[in-house]
Amino acid sequence: MKNIHANIKQIDKTIKEEYIKQTYMRFLKLKGEQIESEIRSSIAALGLFLNTDRVYIYKFLDDATIMQLSYEWLREGIPSRRDSTQEELAYQYPWLMRKIKNNECVVINNVEDIPDEAYSERDMMTKHCVKACFIVPMTVNKVVQGYVGLDSVCSSMIWQQEAINMVQNLGEIWIAYIERLQQERILRSKLNDSMLILDNSDVQIWFLKNTTVYGAVNNSHARFFGKSKEELEYKDLYEVFSPETANLLCKLYWDMFQQKREAINEIWIEDSRGINRLLQIKSKPKFDLIGNIEYLVCTAQDITEQRKTQEDLFNAKKAAEEANSAKSQFLANMSHEIRTPLNGIIGFIDLLMRTNLNEEQSDYLTQINSASDILLFLVNDILDYSKIEAGKLELEHALFDVHALIKESVKLFSSKVNEKKIKMELLISPEVPEILYGDPGRIRQVLNNLISNAVKFTEVGNIIVRLVVLENNEKYIKLQFQVSDTGIGMSQELLLKLFNVFTQADATTTRKYGGTGLGLAISKRLIMLMGGVISVESVLGKGSTFYVELDLEKYKIQDEFSANNWPKIEKNVIQSPVNLSEPMPLFLSNMNKQVTGITDLTSNQITQNKYYNVLLVEDTVANQKLATAMLKQLGYKVELAENGQQAVFMCKNKKYDIILMDCQMPLLDGYEAAYIIKTNGELNQNTIMIAMTAHAMEGDRAKCIAAGMDDYISKPITMIKLNNIIQKWLSKYLCHQSDT
Repeated sequence: MKNIHANIKQIDKTIKEEYIKQTYMRFLKLKGEQIESEIRSSIAALGLFLNTDRVYIYKFLDDATIMQLSYEWLREGIPSRRDSTQEELAYQYPWLMRKIKNNECVVINNVEDIPDEAYSERDMMTKHCVKACFIVPMTVNKVVQGYVGLDSVCSSMIWQQEAINMVQNLGEIWIAYIERLQQERILRSKLNDSMLILDNSDVQIWFLKNTTVYGAVNNSHARFFGKSKEELEYKDLYEVFSPETANLLCKLYWDMFQQKREAINEIWIEDSRGINRLLQIKSKPKFDLIGNIEYLVCTAQDITEQRKTQEDLFNAKKAAEEANSAKSQFLANMSHEIRTPLNGIIGFIDLLMRTNLNEEQSDYLTQINSASDILLFLVNDILDYSKIEAGKLELEHALFDVHALIKESVKLFSSKVNEKKIKMELLISPEVPEILYGDPGRIRQVLNNLISNAVKFTEVGNIIVRLVVLENNEKYIKLQFQVSDTGIGMSQELLLKLFNVFTQADATTTRKYGGTGLGLAISKRLIMLMGGVISVESVLGKGSTFYVELDLEKYKIQDEFSANNWPKIEKNVIQSPVNLSEPMPLFLSNMNKQVTGITDLTSNQITQNKYYNVLLVEDTVANQKLATAMLKQLGYKVELAENGQQAVFMCKNKKYDIILMDCQMPLLDGYEAAYIIKTNGELNQNTIMIAMTAHAMEGDRAKCIAAGMDDYISKPITMIKLNNIIQKWLSKYLCHQSDT
């Protein structure tokens, strides 16, 4: 602005307002570093306009006790207030600072008029040859940020109010833009630091002003496309990319802008080498004051290798699951195919042994029966292992007699021990309670395996089975089962891998003991599932001791039974051998026959059974003959259906008391037949239906129940096993009938 009056005594109000307006309008058009130049020009113009000698701006720093000379205009020949822009202590001028901090203007027409208390200020003004001055505080949001000062060096001066008001108005403009400039410098510094970091980052980072125009980008993003930053920044996509790539990016960026929130998108796109890469792009919108997107901040990572690894893992997992499913299906089929002939072998042996046999015939059948049992144990071991591997083996929580269980396990091997002429003892500590909660079937399985191994590998000496208490509290008791032998023992090398699958003490082709090596592996997994521990101590050539520790829930008499119903076992104060010739307790039959079942049938029971009609649904000829013979010997009336379709037809015309249903049959399998009979049949909707099948895998029972069957029995079967399950359901049926 031109100097309107070089030496004025009065400032016209209109001129003042026009001057301020023009100054303000010039600042509005400025950007960045232009502001600083304009501030210098405008304070120079002010000095000339007011015909003064010195105009200066002091800015308080973050610490308000420190100030700095930011800008200064000097008339020609007038010295500066400061030799440099070094920081100064504000409170070396306490009187002046007190006024300024209170947002008061300081007007000094003659330096001689300064009050006595302002001696520091008088000395400072005298030093700088100041004859008159006025100082105006500059505020932002009512907080004093600095001050503007005008000095007259040549003579004293009367400062007019309009001049003071003018400087106040201009000061507000200057301080606002000084603050803006300072913030921009800070931001620029931070951005420079940030861009230094961002440009050295492997993560791609860029800004989008709209769907087709880039803002700033980092080196990583530019390198991905084989470009420099300058080739991408503030350029239209169609200027730097092929139409195909530009179209692909534009569509993606359009979607990102439309989402109006933080988002993650993935895109396959060619890199600088022409190779398709998968980018995962995260976008974050920056909004203006009215909610419109100003720009998007985007980051991208190349996840091609990561996705390939994920896909490889997924395919490997899928292949493993398919292989596992195939293995499970194979095991299920193998189990079914083995159990089907075994059912005939074991069943007919059971029938034959009930006929009149001479001693030689009886011996032969006993050997066949023993071999069949071994084969059945092997099949069960394989199935158990597959269930454990698949995580589908479920444990039972039932009341059982631990004394009776361990006695039965020991008695099971009595004949073999006698045959080998070795001694076997059972020692039960007097502190061991009789009745506990747990899974008796699985505990018996582990004990049978350990005792069987002890008998197998011991040729001379003895076997001792012990049951002792390790810990005892109000709710649980920790028991330890010990099985010690004087057999072949094991080396330390073998002990390290003993519980692995398929490991045996003698793995040579000429081994004399036989076995699969599954037993101990299964035993360990079973004990672990029950929350217990199994371990072993052994010396090669001297024998072994296996230890099984289990926490079992204690039984309270009032739970189910009266204390008077349980037999008392005499207990001495180290322990004495248990008499293994004494009979099993009768109370076991009250516990869902956990240990023993019906041992034989009376003629009265057989006569009673003749009142019940049984429908046998079975397609295999051998199994038809076997089951029919068993049922007839048990006294039941039997009719045969050779497949599910025939069973459905027969059930439409006749009422049966029991239906025994095979599952795998031609034309119509047992599951479908059961569903039709139970849902559509009128006569036999409530008839007891029991699956009698060679399917023995985990889930087979549930599948039978889901089809509408009431119970499940797996082949091979014996007369006792068959009669027990029929009688169980007939008893329930009769009780229900009597109640109604």
